[in-house]
Amino acid sequence: MLRPWKSLLLVPALALAACGGGQNAPVPAENTTGQPANHAAPAKNQPANEPAHKDPVDTSAYRKLANTPPAGWVALSKDGKGDIERHIKKLPENFEYAIAVTATKAPGGTEPDAEWQKWGRNATAGILYRVSTSQEDPQAAITKYADSIAAGVPEPKKDGEVAWTSLQGGEVVLVALKNKHGTYICIGIIQDIENVEKLTQSIVGWAKSIKPE
Repeated sequence: MLRPWKSLLLVPALALAACGGGQNAPVPAENTTGQPANHAAPAKNQPANEPAHKDPVDTSAYRKLANTPPAGWVALSKDGKGDIERHIKKLPENFEYAIAVTATKAPGGTEPDAEWQKWGRNATAGILYRVSTSQEDPQAAITKYADSIAAGVPEPKKDGEVAWTSLQGGEVVLVALKNKHGTYICIGIIQDIENVEKLTQSIVGWAKSIKPE
């Protein structure tokens, strides 16, 4: 039979055993917010919704143009383009080359000067440049750039979204047009003076056929 004083000693000993052998148990921090306690880890910041993949910008899209050259005309080579551009007073810095056609094929880059002179005396070509990413009025665009390109007073004619004028006694034709890529100027150089009117219409017709692909 246990003595009364020994019974009193057993009570705290049992209490200590129930608490893990007398070790201190962790005590939750006091909740002073008035809201239910939530011990879940805080969520990480999520990035804003963005497309999984962005297509690269096609900086040459303005050159991808469907067009119908006059019958018998061919693409103008790089060397031929350089030769034709010598007939321009000054090519404005904002002109971005797009495409070009010619009534007769230019000689090769290694051909002798005599062949180039022969070709150049009767050469006719149209060179298209983008001049602005915005859509300008075609007649206003011709008036804006004519003085830099050739001598003469522009008298723009208009047909829909295309305008044109002849300068320098008919040797230079300017055609302006616009589409989703911006405003374009076609510079036509006509060395075959005997057929100026016909060749002017050919260059204007080519410019009218130009559309984005």
